[in-house]
Amino acid sequence: MDDKTNYITEDYRESSDIEENPNRVISATGDIILVVGAPDSEDQQLRLRVQSAILREASTVFRAMLSPPWIESKGISAENPKEIHLPEDDPEAMETVCLALHFLNNDVDPETSGLMMLHVAILIDKYDLMNAMHFVITTWFQQPKQHRTPEDAMYRIAAAWVLQNEDFFAINTWIVMVTHHSSYADFATLKLLKDTLPPRLFVLLTERTAYLRSRILDAIFKETGYKKADTRLSTDCNCTWKRSLQDRFRKIWHSFNDESPRPEDSWTTPHFSILEMIERLKPLADEQRAFRSGWCVDKQARHVENTPIELGLDTSTIYQRLPGWTENETSLCLWCVRDEDLSDRFSPCIHWDGRSDDDDHPRLSAMNLLGIRWGRSWMVFLMPIMAMIGLMRSMTVAEAVRREAGRSFGRWRNEGSR
Repeated sequence: MDDKTNYITEDYRESSDIEENPNRVISATGDIILVVGAPDSEDQQLRLRVQSAILREASTVFRAMLSPPWIESKGISAENPKEIHLPEDDPEAMETVCLALHFLNNDVDPETSGLMMLHVAILIDKYDLMNAMHFVITTWFQQPKQHRTPEDAMYRIAAAWVLQNEDFFAINTWIVMVTHHSSYADFATLKLLKDTLPPRLFVLLTERTAYLRSRILDAIFKETGYKKADTRLSTDCNCTWKRSLQDRFRKIWHSFNDESPRPEDSWTTPHFSILEMIERLKPLADEQRAFRSGWCVDKQARHVENTPIELGLDTSTIYQRLPGWTENETSLCLWCVRDEDLSDRFSPCIHWDGRSDDDDHPRLSAMNLLGIRWGRSWMVFLMPIMAMIGLMRSMTVAEAVRREAGRSFGRWRNEGSR
């Protein structure tokens, strides 16, 4: 580094009267210094040295602010950087934006929090930076969320709302509904969420969470056998497998309907989130799918005589209905919420078809972002083995009948010949 560069850097640092070294040299040859944050704010002010040319190319707002007449009148240059005060902006979010715009992507946290995403989204909307920040914001939205809280997902909802990103808005509304099991009024008291999101969104989340919970409980109840006409396991048989499966559905249904409160909670607080319900249902759902095509020892036939294609297209089982129909029908549409058009309250809206899968814009799954793979478990792989065992049993029975008939016919023929 030459003497001139050293002089510029030292001059930039010594000009600051802010403690704890708030200076950030985004570009050593930068010609402007963004002083971000209010002096009396709880968050520390930051001084970001950046290049005005990059900001002008990325943002129409910065292009208007840093137009050539203004730069020429101030005598701005790398040797003489000038300060621009942005007291209303979040310092850390502006630093992230400047790092991304100056192609310093390695310095941008790839796993940022939902709160930081919202702060960055506000800056993107304010300074018209969507095109320049598209890659960064998309990467953030696609982060796996196994260990994230419902509050973090709410901030992501707010970020998607600000950026008008319908896919990630829908995905995160569903993630909040299945992971949160307390009152949504807690979120409405957070100032940043309250200022960003419409009040009706919290009401809609409450409604749809209750609806989703009731749908899952109804689906489980149909498998208990309490109402024989409704059960999806209703077959002609009364085999041990069927009784065992129904008994386990009854136990899980009663555990989910247990109204006794926990000591630390009020009686209105659910004991479990919807995601916990789905997790507990997965083994039973897999076995239910195997049951339908499995061999019944009572009938000596399959429980449901469907072709493999029909079994694959069957939507009557919990395996097929969860989680696809729940996510599609209960996740909120950004445009419907914005336009207050919720005529199709619990079904895919008119905007859903426009979000179809294609090579450039694949439709993401909230379950995948949650780290859950609703795929074939070990029970599904046992299906061919079960079918083979059943076939062997049927062959054994048929062989026994044939042999017994042969013996009877032989005795009858011998007695007749005498």
